[in-house]
Amino acid sequence: MIRRTKTIVDGAIDVGTVAAGHGSRGVLVRAHSLGTVPPKPSSARLTGKAGIRWGIADFVVVWLGALVIAAIASSLVIGLRGRESDAPLDAVDLVIGLLIQNIVIVVALFAVSRMRGRDSLRFDFGLIVRFRDWPWLAGGVIVGGAGMALIDLLDRAGNGLSEQKAVEILDRARGPELVVIIIGVTVIAPLAEELLFRGLLLRSLARIWSAPVAVAVSSAAFAGVHLLDPATAFLLVPLGLLGLVAGIRATRTGELSQPICLHAGFNLLSAVILVAT
Repeated sequence: MIRRTKTIVDGAIDVGTVAAGHGSRGVLVRAHSLGTVPPKPSSARLTGKAGIRWGIADFVVVWLGALVIAAIASSLVIGLRGRESDAPLDAVDLVIGLLIQNIVIVVALFAVSRMRGRDSLRFDFGLIVRFRDWPWLAGGVIVGGAGMALIDLLDRAGNGLSEQKAVEILDRARGPELVVIIIGVTVIAPLAEELLFRGLLLRSLARIWSAPVAVAVSSAAFAGVHLLDPATAFLLVPLGLLGLVAGIRATRTGELSQPICLHAGFNLLSAVILVAT
């Protein structure tokens, strides 16, 4: 008799097929966890909560720390460039802030994984990018398109809503500055943010609540932290939609490959529209 088993271990999906026969208690013939064959049951570090000590508090520390460090670094760069502290941000400021914030996130998560987890961004947070998942870029474009349509409707209803500072800067960027910004928002930001929200936060929540609740809460958090500028409140729904779809795919696959591609497609469409208009 063949039966399929499905469990959630430390916020990740484990799926197995068990063959049971006369005189035997069952043999594990196929299993999947975070895209790899799981370790032997005797390894508590990889299969039990004894090997996992990171959680929601680590998410808060990493996110706030990256935000503060990026702000301090940007201020130092503005000073070194001889610009007034109250001068409006330009493309160089945006690029430096974006790079520093996301690099800090990745480095901090590596430290969290090493000191409080399994010493692997893949096994702790599901970090992997598979070539076969690149078509999910199109999914991100579709989600982004739906978001842009919604923004347009809200813009018409509100007789013109304010743009966020990053958008205004992107409109003024040219040449190498524009290329670096686009690379940052379509490659670096999706990688770092998916590690943080669908990796650390979603998996931490999944150890406390059911998968649907964890996905919903992590999606709301993802949208919420992007709205530090009150003028961007109309982006709540598009960002929440992206977070919801990415969270579902992360839960279904146990990996971040598809969510990263979705996020990159979403950001790519946004960047192309802003540059073209």
